[in-house]
Order: sequence, then C-alpha cells, then structure tokens
Amino acid sequence: ITNWRSHAAARLMAEDPAAMAEAFAGADLIYVSGGAFAILLPRARGRLLKALHRARLAGSRIALAPHEWPDQWTAHRVQGSAINAIAMVADIVLTEADAERSTFGNGDAEAIAARYQDWGVHEVLARDGLGAAYLVARAQGASPEHAALAVSREAEAR
Repeated sequence: ITNWRSHAAARLMAEDPAAMAEAFAGADLIYVSGGAFAILLPRARGRLLKALHRARLAGSRIALAPHEWPDQWTAHRVQGSAINAIAMVADIVLTEADAERSTFGNGDAEAIAARYQDWGVHEVLARDGLGAAYLVARAQGASPEHAALAVSREAEAR
C-alpha cells in the first residue's frame, strides 16, 4: 500500500492549481473523499483545499465523504485534523457513525451533526452506505428533506 500511495496518479491532481481551477470551474457539485486527501502530501492537501474553497466561493457545492479509505492516512491524528479542515469548505458531509466514533470519539447522530455544523457544514448525513442516494438526489435538485426520503426508500429496498 505504501508503494501504491507514493505512485498514485491521483497524487498529481493537486500539483497544478490552474488545472484544478479549470476542472472545478462551473461545477454544481464537487465530490471529495477523505481518501483523496489521505494520499496527498501536506502541501498538496493545502492546494486542493484552496481550490475547493475557491470553487465554493464561485458557487459550487462541495460534498465530502471523510472516511473513505481510512487506512490510507499516515496517522489517526492527521486524519482528524484534515477532516476538520476539509469540512470547513464542505456544504454536505456523508459519513458513518462507526467511523466518526473511531476518529472523533463520538458516533451519536446528534453529536455528529453538531460537530460538522459547528465547522460550517449545512447538510450532514450519517448513514451506513447510503450516501450515494442522498448525493444523487441533491445533485438532481432535490431538497435536503426529499433527498433524505430517497435514502429511506433505498434503505427499505435493501
């Protein structure tokens, strides 16, 4: 895994700020995984964070799945502080209670929502594996309430 991380093509994404700005320009919704940040070196994380912030200021919504690929982080402490920084530019967070408990010590849904809302996030979904249904509904223009109903329907179908 260490060799893969150091040679991943995705690591190159944050090396060119102009290319990131072009890729994000005009995007309605930008999806970012915690794993994307995990494989980046600290300065590259900063460049990606800056590009996401600029995209948000230009009108893009930022959706974050903070706990994808948790084993890619170099340290648990680094993961928690990076998630905190990324969340500050996110509009939507799709997370899981067990991962939140592991990283932040509390997996209670109300505590998870309060934590992310304190960091400026408008929408927080803490469900097991159903974040995609929510995100698709939001990308298609559904309100947060209707998107939550889409998640409930998906859960019932399982």
